[in-house]
Amino acid sequence: MSVFFKRQPKIAFGSQEEVTAYWKREGAHRLSREQIEDMLRLMIDDVTFRITTDFFAGRLGAALGGRLLDAGCGWGRSLFGLKRRFPDLRVTGVDVTPELLDLGRQLMEKLGVSGVEWKEGNLLKLDFPDGSFDGVISTRVLHYILEPAAAVRELVRVTRPGGRLVVMVPNRWNPLLRLRYHTRVYSPRDLAGWFRSAGARVIESGSVGFIPPFRFLRKFSGLALIDRALRRIPLVRGAGGLAVCVAEKSA
Repeated sequence: MSVFFKRQPKIAFGSQEEVTAYWKREGAHRLSREQIEDMLRLMIDDVTFRITTDFFAGRLGAALGGRLLDAGCGWGRSLFGLKRRFPDLRVTGVDVTPELLDLGRQLMEKLGVSGVEWKEGNLLKLDFPDGSFDGVISTRVLHYILEPAAAVRELVRVTRPGGRLVVMVPNRWNPLLRLRYHTRVYSPRDLAGWFRSAGARVIESGSVGFIPPFRFLRKFSGLALIDRALRRIPLVRGAGGLAVCVAEKSA
């Protein structure tokens, strides 16, 4: 949580190499056995993790019975949540950092998960034919890219007509993140604009994650109910920690 309490220069990347170099410096892939076990425990009973998984599961529709792309998957946090709930789901995780993909493979083995393909790739130029996936998810990724709208066009391209896309990024309308986050932050309206420009139909835009993910709160089961309730209140529903957009590729 230290990212919320100190002002940092805003970062964004224009190339695959810059992203990979950043995550290598951050050392997210160099975790001890104890740290990996801690991550696995959080994935089982972390309520903040369940909130985003619930959101994806409730909006992907028929895509959950087909082929799903996790765009910018990192070590697989989002896709593991969905795989635990939908074991037969076929998922391709794409990321620019090989070390994070290797960590994902390790975690997949520890969790006993199958049906996940890990691929190195650039979201601005995905190595898949048009309409390859029934659905696409992306969590906390597009804000690292200098041209997020271009990445959205590519995500729409690889989605089949009628397929669903669900994207989350740090929310500009959240006062804490707007002041302190280390990258550019975007609003639900920004996300909706990117999808409309890419020719997709926006089904829903808003936010999730209204309570900061402090570790001491992560096992409080009531957090999910609070989050769901705040999403229904007009004056605050756009101010959660993550801006979200649900879109459908036009037939």
